[in-house]
Amino acid sequence: MSIWTCQSCQSGLDAIQYIFERSHKPISDQHRFILKALDFVLHHNVFLFNGIYYLQRQGVAMGAKCAPSYANLFLGEWEHYVFMAEEYEIYLPHVLRWHRYIDDIMLIWQGPEKLLQDFVAKLNVNRFNLTLTLNYHSTRLEFLDTEIKVGQDGYVSTNLYRKKTAGNSLLHAQSMHPYRCIEGIPKGQYIRLRLICSTDEDFKREAYSLYQRFKLRGYKTRCLRRAYQYALSLNRDDLLYKRRNPNTQISSPKTQEVTRLVLTYNTNDNEIRSSIHKHWNILAKDPEIGCQYIKVSTSFGNGRVNYDMYHYTCCTTTHVIYLFTCHCGSKYVGKTKRPFRRRIYEHMRDIRNCNLLSAIAKHIVCMHNGHYAGSYFQGIDRIHGDIRGGDLDNKLLQLETTWIFRLNAYKSEFGLNGHLNFQAFVNK
Repeated sequence: MSIWTCQSCQSGLDAIQYIFERSHKPISDQHRFILKALDFVLHHNVFLFNGIYYLQRQGVAMGAKCAPSYANLFLGEWEHYVFMAEEYEIYLPHVLRWHRYIDDIMLIWQGPEKLLQDFVAKLNVNRFNLTLTLNYHSTRLEFLDTEIKVGQDGYVSTNLYRKKTAGNSLLHAQSMHPYRCIEGIPKGQYIRLRLICSTDEDFKREAYSLYQRFKLRGYKTRCLRRAYQYALSLNRDDLLYKRRNPNTQISSPKTQEVTRLVLTYNTNDNEIRSSIHKHWNILAKDPEIGCQYIKVSTSFGNGRVNYDMYHYTCCTTTHVIYLFTCHCGSKYVGKTKRPFRRRIYEHMRDIRNCNLLSAIAKHIVCMHNGHYAGSYFQGIDRIHGDIRGGDLDNKLLQLETTWIFRLNAYKSEFGLNGHLNFQAFVNK
């Protein structure tokens, strides 16, 4: 159906007002303001064409920010009318499923073909000035960018659907966009194919067609192959069904007040990025703009005993003994040979993925419903590389065990380590 330019402004305003009145009686000042603002937008759709200004007197401009919400509400009011009106009662029992995305409707019909045609003809006679176009098939249908088919075995499969008039609108590789943005487009498109295509055969066939469209837009073969191989390695079930506890609400990075450096894009962004990376250690030392998960302090403890810090550590320091302190006071002592930030990132990823094999993630998810705001990490000790060599891993393990014991992080009342292991001190 076409709703962007066909419906009258007044009918749209009336539909929105009916929705407000049905859910809020009486409607508030905020609702009246929304109606007045929407009235202004609908009656002031001005656009420029060939140097001449025009006023769109009917419908809503497709580029308006309110257009999708306005169209959804308008169609929602139409649907409400369809399912409540007596004139459609003889047809609705044959509708097994009804799904709509803005102005595209997919329904599963169980009944005579002639009755379906009569139903659509009846729907086209309405006071909403809407006209529906009917496309139907007994075993196949296209909805948005997906083709849905029923095989001879009765199983449903999906594949990519492209209209015959669809062009190649992929962003050109020579466009003045950031390099990482250009590199990320093939990866996103191949993952999208992986999600839509039920079988590997369909995925590979559509991936080759996508590869050809990308090549026409100037993309490098190496970039496309890397994106394709990555998507091919993914398990489609994992993409469709995220293995996450629906009752667990994980705090997103946005709620953790992540600070980002956002600049207007220009051709010198590589130089700016290089300069920031080069001097990052200076920025990281600033207590106001340093790593959000690291607490900068001169001491640490378990609430009973405090220790002074004698080693300097930052997010890039390696061979670190670290202390995690939950906002409830629980402690966990850990170690890492890699840069400190890498280990912190793994812990935060485990929390977001509800990895109950991780002691920290298990505590945050089970005891605090995934909320970790107020928790922090501290680098409390470290070892330096021995000129003579030696087993640095074992030394690091010994140091970790020492701090677990000193901070009582193995005791159940406030420790998360669980137990002590003195194996590192046993001579082999």
